[in-house]
Amino acid sequence: STNPPAATVCQDEALPRYLLQSISNIDRSIDTPRWMQDALVQSGLRSHNFLVDVTNYVLMELGQPLHAFDADTIEGDIVVRLAQPSETLTLLNEQTIILTGDELVIADDKGALALAGIMGGQRSSVTDSTTNIIVESAFFSQLAIAARARRFGLHTDASQRFERGVDFELPELALARAVDLITSVTGGQAGQIVKVESREHLPARTPITLPITKVREVIGIEIEPAVMVRILTQLGFEVDQQVDRLICTPPSYRFDMSIKEDLIEEIARIYGYDNIPSVLPHLQVSMDYDDTADLTHEMKLALVNNGYMEAISFSFSDAKIEALLDDKALGEVLALANPISSDLAVMRRTLLSSLLPCVQYNLNRQQPRVRFFETGLSFVGQSIGELVQTPSIALVAVGDIWDEQAYQNRALDFYDLKHDIEQLLPAQIDSARIRYERSALAFLHPGQSAKLYIDNEYVGWLGQLHPNTAKQLDLPATWVAQLSLAPLLTLAREQDAITTPSKFPQVRRDIAILVDSDISLQTLESTIRTAAGELLTDLWLFDVYQGDNVPTGQRSLAFALVWQDRLQTLSDEAVKTATDKVVRALTEQHAAKLRDS
Repeated sequence: STNPPAATVCQDEALPRYLLQSISNIDRSIDTPRWMQDALVQSGLRSHNFLVDVTNYVLMELGQPLHAFDADTIEGDIVVRLAQPSETLTLLNEQTIILTGDELVIADDKGALALAGIMGGQRSSVTDSTTNIIVESAFFSQLAIAARARRFGLHTDASQRFERGVDFELPELALARAVDLITSVTGGQAGQIVKVESREHLPARTPITLPITKVREVIGIEIEPAVMVRILTQLGFEVDQQVDRLICTPPSYRFDMSIKEDLIEEIARIYGYDNIPSVLPHLQVSMDYDDTADLTHEMKLALVNNGYMEAISFSFSDAKIEALLDDKALGEVLALANPISSDLAVMRRTLLSSLLPCVQYNLNRQQPRVRFFETGLSFVGQSIGELVQTPSIALVAVGDIWDEQAYQNRALDFYDLKHDIEQLLPAQIDSARIRYERSALAFLHPGQSAKLYIDNEYVGWLGQLHPNTAKQLDLPATWVAQLSLAPLLTLAREQDAITTPSKFPQVRRDIAILVDSDISLQTLESTIRTAAGELLTDLWLFDVYQGDNVPTGQRSLAFALVWQDRLQTLSDEAVKTATDKVVRALTEQHAAKLRDS
């Protein structure tokens, strides 16, 4: 028969256009014409037999994959359907595959004939003796073909093209071209075309609106609208020119066109990149230098000079450590939706969550003296919407103050940690601006910890890790601290005012007082500065004594007070009056007693 069997497509979305045409009484004594063989070789293909060569030639010529079935091997009608689970198919390369059920197959009444859009089957393959064939030309959806070839280790010209997309208007033209070549060379008789299509499932070519001014914004030069219309029309677009825009409908073979930038790219390409002058952009940016990295680096160097090493770790931490370092003052913990591992399941509220495991790691490897610091973000908040990220710097120290070879070594204490913290502050900062208060954080030792304030702004905390917390982490006495970077950077950026040294001499007076031991030095210094007024230029503690001739519960403190007037020489009487005022304030506010000897 000159007519092919009927065709049924059960998957319109996967195969919206399917064409078959039969050719009978083909003279197989005729070889592939020399010109066709040469064209295939130049395209990187070898010659097989004439019928296979024709399908390959049309593929190279037009870009449309075709397939030829031996008509005499087909039983009943042709059906395009999904494979049945565990259905087998022997392909042209003699590979037998087991189908899973989501592959599209070409089948007849007996079973699968071909893996649709990928490779034909052995049973219906065209041989040197085949004289009656059915030529198939179709448009397959990309999603129907994608990944199926790789599943079976196949990579064919047909699957490569269908996965990337082909022209949905091309199957009829390619079929006509192939049939014409076969019948004109071999004298075969062409039958009727069987066509099955679902137009609503064919790709739609949606018009793209291109504002004319947008072309200049993107390319940077002015191109006449008439030139744009000519370029796009020559590329096959249907162009409706309006006052300020072009409405462009892409041709069927330009399935890569969807947004206005695609059109602008085509205009620039055809207009010629060489015709677009190179012009440096006009930058409207602030060139102010950001010194954050430099100042942070200086802080790091200060810690390195004190024996610390920098640690760089994840911002994720172990929920167990966060539970040990818990306190309402820290805020809520943010849990990760998809953590890398169970020990990196939450965002760290404090950088200690990252540093303490580093300390454990080193102690377990016979490194008894550990000093680490880290800069990074701490994260507070139970959800992304309320998350607060704070740039911070944290320290952790374990072991003696010196390495074991040092003379007169001793264990690190609170004042050593306080010294290391103050190395982060500018050397010229007035000590009156620094204030410490007892910390109440649950994971810190209540008698060996403090909160740091600068100019009454909370900066951070420091102290010894609570013994119970350290025990649960299998750590010895551990000293820790965390400070916010922002106030430290602000302090480092302060410009010192340059003043002319006074021409008038300084006067020093020393006072020694007896005072209760529980009154802090910070409180006493604050009282002295307030009472002394502007004439006091410097103040420091130079002696502390507890023992003989000092009542129990008290201690003797000796302060040096330096007085100076920038406008005149101070008289002894003025110095005595100011000093007496200081002593009176200490007596009234703290019940201090002046020592005579």
